[in-house]
Amino acid sequence: MDVAYLIRILARRKWLIFAAMLAAAVATFVFIGHKPERYKATVIVSTGIVNYKGINSDNSDAFVQQYQVENAFSNLMEFAQSRSTIKLLTIHMLRRDLLAESSDSIQPFRQPNPGLSDYSDQERKVLLENLVRINLDSISDPAFSKEFDYLLDKVARAYGYDHDAILRSLIVRRRSE
Repeated sequence: MDVAYLIRILARRKWLIFAAMLAAAVATFVFIGHKPERYKATVIVSTGIVNYKGINSDNSDAFVQQYQVENAFSNLMEFAQSRSTIKLLTIHMLRRDLLAESSDSIQPFRQPNPGLSDYSDQERKVLLENLVRINLDSISDPAFSKEFDYLLDKVARAYGYDHDAILRSLIVRRRSE
């Protein structure tokens, strides 16, 4: 096939080729624009759990040591998925989004979905006042009043920050697994 002949054919069909490329670009823009925004993060945490291989020359406690390392990692993974840890994450995310709604400079991560949970503006204001007073850096076990827990769960469900929603999208595992 002659190269000049191929170029002439492409030159005659240039508008068709350009229209196909433009249609693909517009379709991609429309489909991506309608997808819900998602944020994905991968975190590697330095745990301080160390396997001391080679310390003992007789290897008498190799099984016990491996069991201790496995147990420590298992406990750490359970802690990361525990109800209290998820509650702290919910408080942090919800406080940020509720403060962002009243501010023009910060954009919230999510908008509430009233179909998931219906709450009043008064309940939102009461929850925001309570959330602002909480210092997350000094809490070891987030035990609050039942009214606060109920209100937190009610509003968090509308935002998708409730315990079940977070656990559905959270994966905690060892890097070696």
